[in-house]
Amino acid sequence: MNLVTSLAKRFLLLTAPVVASSALVASPSLAATFAFSESYLELDGFSHKPGSLNTLAVTETFTFAESGAVEATGSAVAFFGYDPNDNQGNNDASPVAFNHSLSTAEGEGTSYSGVAKSGAAVTGYNFSVKAGETFSFGFRGFLDLFTSIDTPKTERARAAGGAFFHVYDTSDDNNWTLLDSFDIFANIFTSDQGNGDFISPLQHSDNIALNPGSTGVNNSFGGNEESASADFDGSYSRTFENATSVTLVEAKGNYAKAEGVPEPSFMIGSLLFTLMGAGYRAKNKNRKSSSTVSE
Repeated sequence: MNLVTSLAKRFLLLTAPVVASSALVASPSLAATFAFSESYLELDGFSHKPGSLNTLAVTETFTFAESGAVEATGSAVAFFGYDPNDNQGNNDASPVAFNHSLSTAEGEGTSYSGVAKSGAAVTGYNFSVKAGETFSFGFRGFLDLFTSIDTPKTERARAAGGAFFHVYDTSDDNNWTLLDSFDIFANIFTSDQGNGDFISPLQHSDNIALNPGSTGVNNSFGGNEESASADFDGSYSRTFENATSVTLVEAKGNYAKAEGVPEPSFMIGSLLFTLMGAGYRAKNKNRKSSSTVSE
């Protein structure tokens, strides 16, 4: 489906195992950065069975260290199916779904960069809902972001993440219609020039009910340590006047980046030192050439 593919690309969703990578060189241990982004969501209690199920998961990491040490790690897992313990001889058993993604990056030194991306998604296609029936399910999950640096002038840490689910009318396979949605997004950038920190409210359509006792959004922005989090618990319920084929798409993505950059004065000093050295060598070369000619 083109729509599912575009949503999957939104969170870099391609089937992949847990991936981790690191880059290490001699480190002066001058500073430390850390970025963390994690999300989880589970769905159960489906009133109807899907025609088919699909899961996707991906991780991607990148590291570079010129003077320092850096590590980036990503993990992702997704499941949508039937619990074998509940489905033995029970044709009325409903499916359950959950997915989890995690990205972390950390480093120390004066010149390094580490990035981790992760994402997971589940899709239930073509729940067949008859006229007058109510399609429903329950859900719960969380989103957590955290960043930490020691030296704002030379360190940066970024964490971002989001999770959503969309309910579509897919009676016309070539023309999906969005019926209801739920989403949460957040971003943190910690540095001496950090800006754009935010966490959205829990946005949802009218057919989604949240449990206020276990739902909330929190943040702590500013300083060398920042965080943002959301917990949610709720249910979805919609009654259809006409027979409808319903498709559910749920996805999440997480991003973490840690980097150390040399101070501008150090970089300028290094450049001047290099130019002076080059000038000194050129001067000596000219002197030797003059001495050879005079002989």
